[in-house]
Amino acid sequence: MTTITHNMYALDEVKLAFLTALLKKEDLKECHYWLNEISLALGTAEVKRYLEQIYYDFYYATNSSIVVQELFHVQELFHVQELFHLNATPLVFLLKQMKQEKPKIIYINKKGSAVANWLAVIEDARLYPFMRAVNKNNYNAISYYANKLLVQNGIAGEAIVKALCSYYKAPFISRAAGMRDDFQYVLAVYAKLYFLRRGYKTVERISTVKENAIHYSIPLSIGAFKLQRWYGAINKETTILGERLMHDDPMLIAFGLSLREKNTVSLTDILFAAANYIKAQLNETELENFLGAPEEFLLADCYTDILSEQQEKQRIWLATLGSDIKIKELMPMFAGIWLADVFPDIIIDEKEMQCLMQYKMLEII
Repeated sequence: MTTITHNMYALDEVKLAFLTALLKKEDLKECHYWLNEISLALGTAEVKRYLEQIYYDFYYATNSSIVVQELFHVQELFHVQELFHLNATPLVFLLKQMKQEKPKIIYINKKGSAVANWLAVIEDARLYPFMRAVNKNNYNAISYYANKLLVQNGIAGEAIVKALCSYYKAPFISRAAGMRDDFQYVLAVYAKLYFLRRGYKTVERISTVKENAIHYSIPLSIGAFKLQRWYGAINKETTILGERLMHDDPMLIAFGLSLREKNTVSLTDILFAAANYIKAQLNETELENFLGAPEEFLLADCYTDILSEQQEKQRIWLATLGSDIKIKELMPMFAGIWLADVFPDIIIDEKEMQCLMQYKMLEII
Protein backbone atom coordinates (compact mmCIF):
# COMPACT_ATOMS: atom_id res chain seq x y z
CA MET A 1 0.00 0.00 0.00
CA THR A 2 1.30 3.44 -0.92
CA THR A 3 2.22 5.73 1.98
CA ILE A 4 0.66 9.21 1.67
CA THR A 5 2.41 12.28 3.09
CA HIS A 6 0.98 15.27 4.96
CA ASN A 7 0.04 17.14 1.76
CA MET A 8 -1.37 14.04 0.04
CA TYR A 9 1.63 13.07 -2.06
CA ALA A 10 2.83 9.49 -2.52
CA LEU A 11 5.92 9.07 -0.31
CA ASP A 12 8.08 7.45 -3.00
CA GLU A 13 7.39 10.39 -5.31
CA VAL A 14 8.18 12.93 -2.60
CA LYS A 15 11.52 11.24 -1.92
CA LEU A 16 12.37 11.43 -5.61
CA ALA A 17 11.22 15.05 -5.81
CA PHE A 18 13.62 15.84 -2.95
CA LEU A 19 16.47 13.95 -4.63
CA THR A 20 15.83 15.72 -7.92
CA ALA A 21 15.74 19.18 -6.32
CA LEU A 22 18.86 18.42 -4.29
CA LEU A 23 20.90 17.32 -7.31
CA LYS A 24 19.65 20.08 -9.62
CA LYS A 25 20.80 22.75 -7.12
CA GLU A 26 18.27 25.32 -8.32
CA ASP A 27 16.27 26.05 -5.18
CA LEU A 28 17.30 25.23 -1.62
CA LYS A 29 13.82 26.06 -0.33
CA GLU A 30 12.35 23.33 -2.50
CA CYS A 31 14.71 20.83 -0.89
CA HIS A 32 13.45 21.90 2.54
CA TYR A 33 9.85 21.64 1.36
CA TRP A 34 10.19 18.03 0.21
CA LEU A 35 12.36 17.00 3.15
CA ASN A 36 9.72 18.33 5.51
CA GLU A 37 7.12 16.15 3.75
CA ILE A 38 9.39 13.12 4.15
CA SER A 39 10.12 13.91 7.81
CA LEU A 40 6.42 14.12 8.67
CA ALA A 41 5.90 10.64 7.20
CA LEU A 42 9.02 8.89 8.48
CA GLY A 43 10.94 8.75 11.72
CA THR A 44 14.24 10.55 12.28
CA ALA A 45 16.28 7.35 11.90
CA GLU A 46 14.68 6.55 8.53
CA VAL A 47 15.28 10.06 7.22
CA LYS A 48 18.91 9.85 8.27
CA ARG A 49 19.33 6.50 6.48
CA TYR A 50 17.78 7.91 3.33
CA LEU A 51 20.14 10.90 3.34
CA GLU A 52 23.09 8.58 3.90
CA GLN A 53 22.14 6.46 0.88
CA ILE A 54 21.89 9.60 -1.25
CA TYR A 55 25.33 10.65 -0.02
CA TYR A 56 27.02 7.33 -0.87
CA ASP A 57 25.23 7.01 -4.22
CA PHE A 58 25.90 10.55 -5.47
CA TYR A 59 28.47 12.43 -3.34
CA TYR A 60 30.97 10.08 -1.70
CA ALA A 61 33.09 9.48 -4.82
CA THR A 62 33.84 13.16 -5.44
CA ASN A 63 33.98 14.50 -1.89
CA SER A 64 36.76 12.51 -0.26
CA SER A 65 37.34 14.96 2.57
CA ILE A 66 33.72 14.86 3.79
CA VAL A 67 32.83 12.55 6.67
CA VAL A 68 29.21 11.53 6.40
CA GLN A 69 28.70 11.46 10.16
CA GLU A 70 29.52 15.16 10.26
CA LEU A 71 26.72 15.89 7.79
CA PHE A 72 23.90 14.01 9.45
CA HIS A 73 23.89 14.71 13.17
CA VAL A 74 20.35 14.30 14.48
CA GLN A 75 19.93 17.99 15.21
CA GLU A 76 20.93 18.86 11.63
CA LEU A 77 18.64 16.49 9.74
CA PHE A 78 16.54 19.30 8.35
CA HIS A 79 19.45 21.37 7.07
CA VAL A 80 20.42 20.20 3.61
CA GLN A 81 22.78 23.07 2.79
CA GLU A 82 25.82 20.80 3.07
CA LEU A 83 24.63 18.35 0.44
CA PHE A 84 23.10 21.09 -1.70
CA HIS A 85 26.51 22.70 -2.24
CA LEU A 86 28.58 19.53 -2.75
CA ASN A 87 29.59 18.25 -6.19
CA ALA A 88 27.62 15.18 -7.24
CA THR A 89 28.02 12.33 -9.74
CA PRO A 90 25.46 9.62 -10.66
CA LEU A 91 28.16 7.01 -11.35
CA VAL A 92 27.64 4.81 -8.26
CA PHE A 93 23.86 5.12 -8.45
CA LEU A 94 23.80 4.00 -12.08
CA LEU A 95 26.27 1.16 -11.55
CA LYS A 96 23.96 -0.19 -8.86
CA GLN A 97 21.08 -0.17 -11.33
CA MET A 98 22.95 -2.37 -13.82
CA LYS A 99 24.08 -5.27 -11.62
CA GLN A 100 21.92 -8.00 -13.21
CA GLU A 101 22.88 -7.39 -16.84
CA LYS A 102 25.41 -9.80 -18.26
CA PRO A 103 28.02 -7.81 -20.19
CA LYS A 104 28.50 -8.20 -23.91
CA ILE A 105 32.26 -8.47 -23.36
CA ILE A 106 33.35 -11.66 -21.58
CA TYR A 107 36.80 -11.70 -19.97
CA ILE A 108 38.46 -15.15 -20.08
CA ASN A 109 41.93 -16.51 -19.41
CA LYS A 110 43.36 -18.13 -22.55
CA LYS A 111 44.93 -21.48 -21.81
CA GLY A 112 48.70 -21.21 -21.67
CA SER A 113 48.75 -17.42 -21.90
CA ALA A 114 50.52 -15.37 -19.26
CA VAL A 115 48.53 -13.20 -16.88
CA ALA A 116 49.40 -9.50 -16.97
CA ASN A 117 51.71 -8.41 -14.15
CA TRP A 118 49.18 -5.98 -12.70
CA LEU A 119 46.62 -8.79 -12.54
CA ALA A 120 48.98 -11.50 -11.28
CA VAL A 121 49.45 -9.72 -7.93
CA ILE A 122 45.81 -10.54 -7.13
CA GLU A 123 45.85 -14.00 -5.57
CA ASP A 124 42.20 -14.94 -6.13
CA ALA A 125 41.69 -15.62 -9.86
CA ARG A 126 37.93 -15.26 -9.42
CA LEU A 127 38.50 -11.50 -9.25
CA TYR A 128 40.22 -11.38 -12.67
CA PRO A 129 37.12 -10.63 -14.83
CA PHE A 130 36.09 -7.84 -12.46
CA MET A 131 39.56 -6.30 -12.42
CA ARG A 132 39.84 -6.55 -16.22
CA ALA A 133 36.55 -4.64 -16.42
CA VAL A 134 38.03 -2.02 -14.09
CA ASN A 135 41.15 -1.81 -16.25
CA LYS A 136 39.02 -1.27 -19.38
CA ASN A 137 36.56 0.98 -17.55
CA ASN A 138 33.69 -1.23 -18.78
CA TYR A 139 30.82 -0.03 -16.59
CA ASN A 140 28.37 -2.79 -17.37
CA ALA A 141 30.93 -5.51 -16.63
CA ILE A 142 32.11 -3.77 -13.44
CA SER A 143 28.60 -3.80 -12.02
CA TYR A 144 27.83 -7.35 -13.18
CA TYR A 145 31.04 -8.98 -11.93
CA ALA A 146 31.01 -7.11 -8.61
CA ASN A 147 27.50 -8.42 -7.94
CA LYS A 148 28.46 -11.92 -9.08
CA LEU A 149 31.52 -12.00 -6.80
CA LEU A 150 29.48 -10.91 -3.79
CA VAL A 151 26.34 -12.99 -4.37
CA GLN A 152 27.38 -16.11 -6.27
CA ASN A 153 31.01 -16.50 -5.21
CA GLY A 154 30.52 -15.30 -1.63
CA ILE A 155 33.61 -13.08 -1.72
CA ALA A 156 33.68 -10.38 0.93
CA GLY A 157 33.46 -6.75 -0.10
CA GLU A 158 36.74 -6.03 1.67
CA ALA A 159 38.59 -8.55 -0.52
CA ILE A 160 37.33 -6.86 -3.68
CA VAL A 161 38.19 -3.41 -2.32
CA LYS A 162 41.72 -4.59 -1.44
CA ALA A 163 42.16 -5.60 -5.07
CA LEU A 164 40.88 -2.20 -6.21
CA CYS A 165 43.22 -0.35 -3.85
CA SER A 166 46.13 -2.49 -5.03
CA TYR A 167 45.35 -1.69 -8.67
CA TYR A 168 45.02 2.04 -8.00
CA LYS A 169 48.03 1.99 -5.61
CA ALA A 170 45.95 3.53 -2.83
CA PRO A 171 45.64 2.80 0.92
CA PHE A 172 42.89 0.37 1.87
CA ILE A 173 39.48 2.05 2.28
CA SER A 174 37.27 0.46 4.92
CA ARG A 175 33.50 0.28 4.64
CA ALA A 176 31.74 3.27 6.22
CA ALA A 177 29.06 2.55 8.82
CA GLY A 178 26.28 4.19 6.82
CA MET A 179 26.79 2.20 3.63
CA ARG A 180 23.85 -0.01 2.70
CA ASP A 181 25.75 -3.17 1.77
CA ASP A 182 28.97 -4.50 0.24
CA PHE A 183 27.73 -3.86 -3.29
CA GLN A 184 27.40 -0.14 -2.61
CA TYR A 185 30.74 -0.27 -0.75
CA VAL A 186 32.63 -1.82 -3.68
CA LEU A 187 31.13 0.50 -6.30
CA ALA A 188 31.63 3.61 -4.17
CA VAL A 189 35.31 2.79 -3.62
CA TYR A 190 35.79 2.05 -7.32
CA ALA A 191 34.24 5.41 -8.28
CA LYS A 192 36.28 7.28 -5.67
CA LEU A 193 39.58 5.76 -6.80
CA TYR A 194 38.73 6.18 -10.47
CA PHE A 195 37.95 9.87 -10.07
CA LEU A 196 41.05 10.45 -7.93
CA ARG A 197 43.28 8.95 -10.63
CA ARG A 198 41.88 10.87 -13.59
CA GLY A 199 40.81 14.03 -11.80
CA TYR A 200 37.19 15.03 -11.53
CA LYS A 201 35.94 18.20 -13.18
CA THR A 202 32.50 19.59 -12.46
CA VAL A 203 30.44 22.49 -13.73
CA GLU A 204 29.55 24.86 -10.92
CA ARG A 205 25.89 25.74 -10.62
CA ILE A 206 24.51 28.77 -8.83
CA SER A 207 21.39 28.25 -6.72
CA THR A 208 18.42 30.46 -7.50
CA VAL A 209 16.12 30.57 -4.48
CA LYS A 210 12.51 31.32 -5.40
CA GLU A 211 11.46 33.83 -2.80
CA ASN A 212 7.68 33.54 -3.28
CA ALA A 213 7.42 29.80 -3.80
CA ILE A 214 5.29 28.18 -1.10
CA HIS A 215 4.14 25.11 -3.03
CA TYR A 216 6.02 22.79 -5.34
CA SER A 217 4.93 20.15 -7.86
CA ILE A 218 6.27 16.65 -8.29
CA PRO A 219 8.77 16.88 -11.19
CA LEU A 220 7.68 15.06 -14.34
CA SER A 221 11.14 13.56 -14.85
CA ILE A 222 10.71 11.14 -11.91
CA GLY A 223 8.52 9.14 -14.30
CA ALA A 224 11.86 7.51 -15.16
CA PHE A 225 11.64 5.60 -11.84
CA LYS A 226 9.50 2.55 -11.12
CA LEU A 227 6.89 4.32 -9.01
CA GLN A 228 4.44 2.60 -6.71
CA ARG A 229 1.47 4.20 -8.48
CA TRP A 230 1.94 1.83 -11.43
CA TYR A 231 1.95 -1.39 -9.43
CA GLY A 232 -1.10 -1.13 -7.18
CA ALA A 233 -3.45 -3.23 -9.30
CA ILE A 234 -0.94 -5.69 -10.76
CA ASN A 235 -1.02 -9.25 -9.46
CA LYS A 236 2.68 -10.06 -9.55
CA GLU A 237 2.01 -13.71 -8.67
CA THR A 238 -0.17 -14.44 -11.70
CA THR A 239 0.96 -17.40 -13.81
CA ILE A 240 -0.91 -16.27 -16.91
CA LEU A 241 1.61 -14.88 -19.40
CA GLY A 242 -0.86 -12.57 -21.10
CA GLU A 243 -1.85 -10.91 -17.83
CA ARG A 244 1.77 -10.33 -16.89
CA LEU A 245 2.81 -8.84 -20.22
CA MET A 246 -0.36 -7.05 -21.35
CA HIS A 247 -1.17 -5.31 -18.06
CA ASP A 248 -0.20 -1.69 -17.37
CA ASP A 249 3.45 -2.53 -16.98
CA PRO A 250 5.34 0.79 -16.66
CA MET A 251 8.32 -0.45 -18.64
CA LEU A 252 6.13 -1.50 -21.54
CA ILE A 253 4.21 1.78 -21.37
CA ALA A 254 7.54 3.60 -21.64
CA PHE A 255 8.46 1.48 -24.65
CA GLY A 256 5.08 2.21 -26.23
CA LEU A 257 5.39 5.94 -25.66
CA SER A 258 8.92 5.98 -27.04
CA LEU A 259 7.64 4.79 -30.40
CA ARG A 260 6.39 8.33 -30.95
CA GLU A 261 9.90 9.76 -30.67
CA LYS A 262 10.81 8.95 -34.26
CA ASN A 263 13.53 11.59 -34.42
CA THR A 264 15.42 10.59 -31.28
CA VAL A 265 15.31 6.80 -31.04
CA SER A 266 15.69 3.82 -33.34
CA LEU A 267 12.58 1.68 -33.74
CA THR A 268 14.78 -1.40 -34.16
CA ASP A 269 16.62 -0.65 -30.92
CA ILE A 270 13.32 -0.21 -29.08
CA LEU A 271 11.92 -3.49 -30.37
CA PHE A 272 14.99 -5.46 -29.36
CA ALA A 273 15.12 -3.73 -25.97
CA ALA A 274 11.45 -4.62 -25.50
CA ALA A 275 12.22 -8.18 -26.56
CA ASN A 276 14.92 -8.53 -23.92
CA TYR A 277 12.62 -7.11 -21.26
CA ILE A 278 9.75 -9.43 -22.19
CA LYS A 279 12.07 -12.45 -22.18
CA ALA A 280 13.15 -11.52 -18.65
CA GLN A 281 9.53 -11.92 -17.49
CA LEU A 282 9.16 -15.50 -18.76
CA ASN A 283 9.58 -18.74 -16.80
CA GLU A 284 11.67 -21.59 -18.23
CA THR A 285 8.82 -23.24 -20.16
CA GLU A 286 7.58 -19.95 -21.60
CA LEU A 287 11.12 -18.94 -22.50
CA GLU A 288 11.64 -22.19 -24.40
CA ASN A 289 8.44 -21.67 -26.39
CA PHE A 290 9.16 -17.98 -26.88
CA LEU A 291 12.61 -18.62 -28.32
CA GLY A 292 11.28 -21.43 -30.51
CA ALA A 293 9.20 -19.08 -32.65
CA PRO A 294 10.70 -17.41 -35.74
CA GLU A 295 12.37 -14.14 -34.83
CA GLU A 296 10.67 -12.24 -37.63
CA PHE A 297 7.26 -13.36 -36.32
CA LEU A 298 8.11 -12.20 -32.81
CA LEU A 299 9.24 -8.80 -33.98
CA ALA A 300 6.39 -8.25 -36.40
CA ASP A 301 3.52 -9.49 -34.27
CA CYS A 302 4.40 -10.09 -30.62
CA TYR A 303 6.44 -7.04 -29.67
CA THR A 304 4.70 -4.49 -31.82
CA ASP A 305 1.26 -5.70 -30.70
CA ILE A 306 2.25 -5.43 -27.05
CA LEU A 307 3.72 -1.97 -27.50
CA SER A 308 0.69 -0.77 -29.44
CA GLU A 309 -1.62 -2.03 -26.71
CA GLN A 310 0.46 -0.24 -24.11
CA GLN A 311 -0.01 3.03 -25.97
CA GLU A 312 -3.78 2.57 -25.90
CA LYS A 313 -3.76 1.49 -22.23
CA GLN A 314 -1.69 4.54 -21.43
CA ARG A 315 -4.37 6.77 -22.93
CA ILE A 316 -7.16 5.03 -20.99
CA TRP A 317 -5.12 4.90 -17.79
CA LEU A 318 -4.40 8.61 -17.94
CA ALA A 319 -8.09 9.42 -18.45
CA THR A 320 -9.21 7.34 -15.46
CA LEU A 321 -6.73 8.57 -12.84
CA GLY A 322 -8.39 9.76 -9.66
CA SER A 323 -8.74 13.46 -8.96
CA ASP A 324 -6.52 13.11 -5.88
CA ILE A 325 -3.50 12.46 -8.11
CA LYS A 326 -1.78 15.84 -8.33
CA ILE A 327 0.01 15.38 -11.67
CA LYS A 328 -1.91 13.39 -14.25
CA GLU A 329 0.76 14.07 -16.85
CA LEU A 330 3.33 11.99 -14.95
CA MET A 331 4.02 9.03 -17.26
CA PRO A 332 6.52 6.16 -17.38
CA MET A 333 9.70 7.10 -19.22
CA PHE A 334 13.28 5.94 -19.51
CA ALA A 335 16.20 6.76 -17.24
CA GLY A 336 17.84 9.14 -19.69
CA ILE A 337 15.05 11.69 -19.18
CA TRP A 338 15.75 12.04 -15.45
CA LEU A 339 19.52 12.04 -15.97
CA ALA A 340 19.31 14.81 -18.56
CA ASP A 341 17.09 16.83 -16.24
CA VAL A 342 19.29 16.46 -13.17
CA PHE A 343 22.75 16.30 -14.77
CA PRO A 344 22.57 18.48 -17.92
CA ASP A 345 26.35 19.07 -17.78
CA ILE A 346 27.23 15.42 -17.25
CA ILE A 347 30.91 14.62 -17.89
CA ILE A 348 31.90 12.37 -20.78
CA ASP A 349 32.38 9.14 -18.78
CA GLU A 350 28.99 9.44 -17.14
CA LYS A 351 27.44 10.22 -20.53
CA GLU A 352 28.56 6.74 -21.59
CA MET A 353 26.58 5.36 -18.66
CA GLN A 354 23.61 7.45 -19.72
CA CYS A 355 23.66 5.61 -23.05
CA LEU A 356 23.62 2.28 -21.22
CA MET A 357 20.45 3.39 -19.43
CA GLN A 358 18.71 4.48 -22.65
CA TYR A 359 15.97 1.83 -22.53
CA LYS A 360 15.81 1.27 -18.78
CA MET A 361 13.76 2.63 -15.91
CA LEU A 362 15.36 3.38 -12.56
CA GLU A 363 14.90 1.48 -9.31
CA ILE A 364 14.11 3.70 -6.30
CA ILE A 365 16.82 4.07 -3.66
